Amino acid sequence: MSSVPERSPTNRERAEQIVAQRRKRPAVATRVAVPGGTPLARSEMLRGASQRSPESRPPQTLLERIEARGGYAPTTTAHQGRLRIFQPTRRPTMIDELFTTSWGKVRIKGALDQGHADVAEAILHTGMHAAELPEGRISVVADPAEIRRVARQASGTTFQAVLEDLMRALVQIVEPEPLASVGHLIDHIDHFAKHADGSFMMAPNPLDRRERHLWTIEFGKVLCRLLEQDLWLYRDPAPIAAMRHGISQAVARHVLSHRTVPAGGWRLDGLILTVAGPIEGAALRDRRRELCGVHGDSDALRRAGVLIEDGRVYRVERKPRLMEHKPETAEHKPGVRSKSLDAAAVSGVSDSRRQRP
Repeated sequence: MSSVPERSPTNRERAEQIVAQRRKRPAVATRVAVPGGTPLARSEMLRGASQRSPESRPPQTLLERIEARGGYAPTTTAHQGRLRIFQPTRRPTMIDELFTTSWGKVRIKGALDQGHADVAEAILHTGMHAAELPEGRISVVADPAEIRRVARQASGTTFQAVLEDLMRALVQIVEPEPLASVGHLIDHIDHFAKHADGSFMMAPNPLDRRERHLWTIEFGKVLCRLLEQDLWLYRDPAPIAAMRHGISQAVARHVLSHRTVPAGGWRLDGLILTVAGPIEGAALRDRRRELCGVHGDSDALRRAGVLIEDGRVYRVERKPRLMEHKPETAEHKPGVRSKSLDAAAVSGVSDSRRQRP
C-alpha cells in the first residue's frame, strides 16, 4: 500500500506558526548602546523620552498654549459665538432657560447681552501677563481704560454693572461633551494688580498725566474650558462693539466663527432664527430692519467682514475705515487747508491695536 505524501503547510499556516512561537517567548528588554554611557533598555529609553524638558514637548496646559502664541489669548472661541450664551440684544432680561442649537446645549441663569460679549472679548483681547491659578484656571492683567475703549463702554457705571453681571451669571454648557462645564465667565477682579515684588502695576493716564492701576482678572471655569477645548479665534473686537443693534452683533459673531461660507451664503432669516430663537411676524421684520434697513448696521457689518446682499449673508474680507482724500488733480484754493486733515491733526488719534498672531 503506497503512503500518502504529507501536505506542505500553506503560507498562512506558516505565518500563524511563527506568531504562536513568538508569543511563547519570554519578554526580553532590548539593550541599546548609548555613546558615552551605560546601555539602556528600550523600555527605559522610551520612558525617558516621555520625561523630556518642557521646551522639547508640545504645549499641554492652557497657559503654555497662550505663551506659545506670544502671550496673547484669543479674542473669542467658535462656540462662544455659536452657543446662545449672550442674548441678541443690547437690553438683556433676567432669564433661567436652556437653549438648544445645532452646536450644543447651554443653560443660562442671568442677564447677559451683546454688551457683555463686547467686554468679555475686550478682556481677552487686551489681557497680558497670563498666570495659572488652582484648578487649571488662569488670570490676566488688563488695563480697564483699554477695555472700555475697545468695548465702547462710555459710562463707568454701566461698565461696572456689566462686569458684575459677568461674575454673577451662571453658565452651564451641557453639550458638546468636551465643553461641558458649570460656572461663571469671570470669577474675580482685583483692582490693584501687583508685581512679584509686591509693587503695584501701573499704566500712564494721558487725561491727568498721572498713573492708573491695572487690574487682575480671573477667568471662570466655563471660559477656561472654552479656551482649553474650543477653536481659538483671533480678531479685532472693536468693529462688532461699534454696531448699534444687538441682533447685528450676534449675527456677526456667528458668521465670523465659521471659516468657510456655504454655497450661496447663509439665509438672512435663517441666521436670525439661529441667534434669536423662534420669532416671526413683526419681531422678525424688526430684526431684518435693524440688520439691513435704512438705519441698520449694514455698513458696520461690512467693515467687520460680513456682507448682506439680496437676503443672503456672506463672509468677506474686512473693509478698513480709511480717510477719504480728494484726488491730486482736484483744484484747491491757495491758503485753504482741508478740514478733514485739520481734524486729523488736532485729534492725533493713532491705531494702537496689537498685531495678533
